[in-house]
Amino acid sequence: MIDRGIIVVSRCMLAAISFLLCIGATPTASSGEQNNSEHSRPSNRRVVLDPKLYWYYAAMGKLEHLKTSEGQVEGSYSERGVRTEFTIKTSDLKNPVARTKGYKLAVEKIIAYMAPGAVPDNEANRKYMAELTKNLEAITGMHFTGHDDWKKWFDANHEKLQWSEAQNTLIVQE
Repeated sequence: MIDRGIIVVSRCMLAAISFLLCIGATPTASSGEQNNSEHSRPSNRRVVLDPKLYWYYAAMGKLEHLKTSEGQVEGSYSERGVRTEFTIKTSDLKNPVARTKGYKLAVEKIIAYMAPGAVPDNEANRKYMAELTKNLEAITGMHFTGHDDWKKWFDANHEKLQWSEAQNTLIVQE
């Protein structure tokens, strides 16, 4: 007879592994060590970050404590109260396809956040949304006045967007 508790635990572990694979993170070790920085929290995870997610988190203003050495970038990002430390090869960050995908994910999310009522109206969120709007304009090279205009532009162009190293922005590839 099979113990139901084992099945539940196995399903939970499978779901956790599937989540990590879907977001492109590869667990390397669990780290409960406290960083000596006075503003840091203990890290709950350490991953080798997928380049697409690096560019996504960069656009979302989430990357912290970045340092480059010996051909790789180390840093961290926080999401929903969980700090994740990561490494990524600098050569992986030169992939324009990964940069395009990461930025497109961020652009879509930022535009969704702009929708009326999408985020609570408080000072911290207004400040964060102002930062995200600047990032959105820098990534796209476009300037619109609100959610509806941004959404209309993105819906019409998202399939044709690609990163241009020469223009340092996403461009609409005809």
